[in-house]
Parts: sequence; C-alpha cells; structure tokens
Amino acid sequence: MNDERTLHHLARLHGIQVNYRDVGGQLQTATATTLRRLLGELGVHAEPGVDLAAAVEHRRRELWQRVVEPVLVAWDGKLSFRLRLPADLDADEAELEIVAEEVVGEPNVGRIFNPSDRIRLAALPVVRKKTVGGQTYSVREFTAPDTLPLGYFRQRLTIDGRTHESRIISAPQVAWQSHVDADAARSRIRENSAGSTGRTEFSRILLRETDEFGERKRLWGVFAPLYALHSKGSWGGGDFSDLERLMDWLNARGGDLVATLPLLASQFDFTDDPSPYSPTSRLFWNEFYVDVTRIPELDLLPDLKRKLASPEFQESLQSLRESPFVDYARQSALKRKFIEEVATEFFRLHPDGTDEFHEFLQREPLVESYARHRAVCERLGCLWPDWPEPLRNGEITPQDYDEPAFHYHLFAQWQVQRQLEAVAKRARDNAMVWYLDFPLGVNSHGYDVWKHRRLFATGAAAGAPPDAFFTKGQNWGLLPLIPDAIRDDGYRYLIAAFRRHLRFAKLLRIDHIMGLHRLYWVPQGHAAKDGAYVRYRLRELMAVLTLESHRHEAAIIGENLGTVPDVVNTAMNRHGIGDMYVVQYETGKGADPLLRPIPPGSVASLNTHDMPAFTAFWTGLDVDERVDLGLMDEADAAAERAARADVRREIIDYLVAHNALREPTRDPLAVQRAMLRLLGRSPAQVVFATLEDLWQETEPQNTPGTFKERRNWQRKLRFPFEVFTELPDVKRLLADLREARRGEEASNSTDC
Repeated sequence: MNDERTLHHLARLHGIQVNYRDVGGQLQTATATTLRRLLGELGVHAEPGVDLAAAVEHRRRELWQRVVEPVLVAWDGKLSFRLRLPADLDADEAELEIVAEEVVGEPNVGRIFNPSDRIRLAALPVVRKKTVGGQTYSVREFTAPDTLPLGYFRQRLTIDGRTHESRIISAPQVAWQSHVDADAARSRIRENSAGSTGRTEFSRILLRETDEFGERKRLWGVFAPLYALHSKGSWGGGDFSDLERLMDWLNARGGDLVATLPLLASQFDFTDDPSPYSPTSRLFWNEFYVDVTRIPELDLLPDLKRKLASPEFQESLQSLRESPFVDYARQSALKRKFIEEVATEFFRLHPDGTDEFHEFLQREPLVESYARHRAVCERLGCLWPDWPEPLRNGEITPQDYDEPAFHYHLFAQWQVQRQLEAVAKRARDNAMVWYLDFPLGVNSHGYDVWKHRRLFATGAAAGAPPDAFFTKGQNWGLLPLIPDAIRDDGYRYLIAAFRRHLRFAKLLRIDHIMGLHRLYWVPQGHAAKDGAYVRYRLRELMAVLTLESHRHEAAIIGENLGTVPDVVNTAMNRHGIGDMYVVQYETGKGADPLLRPIPPGSVASLNTHDMPAFTAFWTGLDVDERVDLGLMDEADAAAERAARADVRREIIDYLVAHNALREPTRDPLAVQRAMLRLLGRSPAQVVFATLEDLWQETEPQNTPGTFKERRNWQRKLRFPFEVFTELPDVKRLLADLREARRGEEASNSTDC
C-alpha cells in the first residue's frame, strides 16, 4: 500500500472525508498536507516519517477492541446495540446495569432500570465476523426486552471482570411538534387554568397552533435583529423591552412569531467583531440587551434611579440614539457603569446573596466559573490565550481577579436571565412563539474554548469550500468541535448549550445543520480552499435534538440552505426537523419549476440576514455591491444583471399565473406583497417577513465575506419602533400575510 493510499485510509478511519464533490459536481481531493494537519488535530501522529501503516493497524485494532460504543441511541426507548467480542472469549454471560441520569418528567434521578440482569452472550445472534491484527471478532446484537423512558442513562456492561461504559440517549424518533396532540394540549390548559388568573403555560400556544380538527395552524411573524431594533426608550441598540414591545404590537395584529439573531455573550471590550455568530460562549447571554431601568434592585439606589430618568441623562443618550449604527463598546460601557453600582449595593446589603440569587446559582452551576473568567480577562487586559500558563489551564484563585468584576458578571447574568424569562413569559401570555438562533460555533478566544478546550480543535477553523459566490472558499474563524471528544463526553457541552436556548425559545433554528453530519475544517495558516470535511455522528446528535425538543416542548428548524448532502435532509425529514425555504435560494434563470413546492413543516421567507434585502435583490443593487467589493468583475456583473432581468420576468409571470399578482409589474413593493401572499398560502409551518423589507430597505445587515469592508451587524433599523409601527406599507403587507395564512382574500386597503 503506497503512502498516499495509506494516508487516505488512516484519514477515513478517523472520520476525515478525503474527497467531496464541489458545487459544480467536480470531485475534489484533500491534499496530503491538509490530511496530516487535520489528523494531528484529532490527536493522530501522521507527519512525514511516521509509519502510516502501523497507525492504520493501531486505529483498526482500537475500533474493534471497543466492545460497545460510548454512546448508544434508543429510539422511542427501544434499546438495541452491537457488541464486538473476541471469537474465543471464554465468558458465557455479561452483566448489564442501566442507571438513569435524567429522565424526562421524572424528578428522581438515579433510579436503576435493568432490562436484563445478565445477558447470555452465546444466545445473541452473530451479525458479522472480522479478523483484525490476528484476532477474530464476533459482532453480536443485543436487544433489551424492556422500553426505557425518555432521557439520558449510564450503561455498565461487565464481561469477564471488565466494565465497559456507555451513555444511552433514549430519544423520541420525531422532534416535538405542537400539532401532534391537540387533546393533550387542551387537557393541560384546563389543568393550568384551574384557579389561575387566566394566564396559562405554553400549552396555550399548542391550541393556537392547532385548529379544531387538530391540524397544523400556519404561523406567521417577523424577523428583526434585536441590536437593530430600537425605540425612544432604548439606549441606542435594542434591548429586551424593545423585544417585548415588538411582540405586543405583532400580537395585536394577529401575528404568531418573532424571530431574532443569537443573543449570546460577547466581549465588546476586547474585540471589534460584533458578529452574533462568534460569541464568547453558547452557555451565557449578552447583558448588552438588558434594560437597566427594569432591574428590581435599582430600588436600592433611589438617587441612581432618578438619575436614569432625569432629562439630563436622557439627553446625554441622544448621540447613541441618533446614530444609524450601534456603538457596542460605548453602550456596553454605559450600561455596565449603572449595573455595577446596583451590583455593589446588592452585595453590600446581601453579602451571602438572597434566596432568588441562590436559586439562580443552582440553576447555572458554571456561572461562577464564567464570572471568574471574565474578571481575569479584565484584570490582565487580555483574552485567555495570552494569560500566564496556570490561568490558561484553568487554575484561577481569588487573587487572580478583582472581586467587584466577579460580582458584576454574576449579577449581570442574573439580570439577563430574569429579563429573558420575562420575554418568554410575554410570548406565552400572548400565545406567541419566540424563534431563536443557535450559532454553529464560538469565538476561539472565548470562555467556552477555555473551559472545554479538550473538546475543540484549536489548530483548525470551520468554513466552507469554494463555490460560485466565494470562489476562494470561506474561513469562519470558529474552532470546530472534535467528534470523538464530544462523543466520549456524552455530548454534555452541546446539550447544555441547546438547553440554554430551549428554556426560552419555542422554535430553535440550528445554524448550518449540516455540521451535525460533517463540517469543513481549514487547518490554521492554510487557505480556505485547502480544507477537508470531518464527519460527526448525525444519528446521535439528532437524538439529542429530538430529546431536548420534547423536554422543552419546542420545535426545531435546521438551516439547510445551499449544497447539503441528501443524508442530512433525509434525517431531518425522518426526525421531524423542519427545513428552511428561502425564495432567493430557490430562484434562478431557467429553473424548472421556478419555485420548488414549499414543504409542510418548513420555515419560509424571502431572504435571510446573510442575503440582500428584497428590494436590493429585485433591483440588482446587490450586484453593484459585489462589484464594489471586488467579488465580481464588470463582465460577470453584466451577465448577472442580464440573468437577473430574466429571473424578474419569470417571477412576474409566475406570480400572475398563481393569482398572487393581478397584473404584471416590476414595482418592488407590489412584487414583495405578491410573494408574501404566495408564501402565506403555502403549507409551510411558519412564514416570516424580514421587518426591514416592509419599508423597502436596500442595505443589508450582513454581507458575508466582509469584515473590515462593511459595518456588518451594526446597522440599526431605519425607523424606530414608534415610527415603523405606523407606516402604512408595513401595516398593509402584514395584513396581507395574516389573511393569506388564514386562507382568506387579502385586503386591498392601504391600512387595516
């Protein structure tokens, strides 16, 4: 076996995909340098001079000597797994013990479930035999006679005196879906309503999402980044109170859903990258969005409270409010000044905390670690990769940070949680759905990587191979998770991160859901085109998602735009994970049909935060933008403009043919109205309109592939809340969408 073939074999044994087909269908093969670097990130020595054949044999023996996999999935509680056993094994029996770690709906953790106290190994059917390294193995299949409850379990399998442990994910085959059991929803509403003041739990939404026959109600809503949403009461960028105002306003117009971008912790004092998709942690939230005036402990400082409300202070906020861009650093520093004063007084009066504060600490066992980490950053004036080695390795003592900074971050996270709970309650009270976004990764210099370093490949970055738009590929700068490391950890980090979101959101979008199956890794220092795909355990990660969705009664949506392997879309369909339908992705010159049928259970929209605004797309302003950025030359731009003109004609004809547009017109507002009407009539579970499109905005919130060139993630909505809620076009377009979702003829009025 030559070195190249051996290297390829070794890479495949470790889950690296040696070849992939690009967007044009051409087969691309990873270079030897890329494969060696990525193997090194997985802990495998494969540098030149290493005996690759010996490494291959070592990995094969390692896999076959694994009696049982470290993670097992029991779909709908039905446990079945395979054992790899030496064919000459003398032992006749194995002892099986299954201990509950967490059971959905069962408060008693640690109960023991013994589907079978002892397993007769000889009685298990042999499904395969294999000789590896001179040892012959028999693969036998075991099926538990009893069904496990939904939850996480620890399994101990003892054979011949040796114990092999696995984590079992007992998960429902299909993710939670609100329309499945209308009778159960009605029963819960009756139980929750008894003796109450009329406000019920989330089960109210179940009924709102189902009609009297138990069929799915077609939901509709709007999308807006919270940082961009602003009002006369906010301090420049939006806050949680602005989000509640938007929910109330949309609810009054019959809307069901508000969608936002990630709201996770960032370190604006150390970075000039405000991207919500590069947070310092997926386990903690961003106090940037706290409404300072709603902190209950502010009552401890009446002078400070009066200062916040004073005309003088409000006037000092005017420059922040009048700027068309969010000044994250300045606004964060201003909010921190006031939150710190309240925190100082709180801990002075309650040095041991209060009952509510202690409940918060119990719910969030890592928050003290997070607060220490942030406090050390501030003491040293740098992020963790530049800390002294003991601190980098997690050895923090009280002498390494300032206590006021530690107290601030504890207190700030407490306030964020309180206001998040208030937003979630407002959504429940309005029988609305809050749609949150779960980002693909975290900042390499942030808390999660410091705390869980062994789970991350610190010498590689996630990205994407070259395509028609990004001809050199993409490097997103996000450290990928190591497949075997997160698996050996029982996916606990990801589970904790999912739970942070599902505790509040009842519809969760998984960014780049293909990353549950494979992720494109770019070795540090390499061009983005010189990467390769690394595989993950899709089945196990899907089980985590379906289980957590049931635990929190929340639906899951996967961002599956672009070139996605069939196996991912098949798994999403099998497990009830909704997909995304975005008109800008679906249209193209000569497409037949012009728009593919919209799948039931999907989330449909005209665009996303990474795409041009509808009016810019329709008029071709996005092509001018790409030329300005140097992403397209004039010849290609001319061809794209001609193709776009053809697409416009085809879309107009399509809309007229489908009775969404009464007569041909190129007017962007009229076409957008027709498009929303068409989406509204579709079987999609959710249709949302991008709020900015409703007043024909042309500037994007984010232009992918630009960092210094454009002020991404900083532009405020053109109008404050008090203005856009009164715009006739906004009212008319939302009225159209509401009526289309109800299956009624949309009004021709300019208001409603």
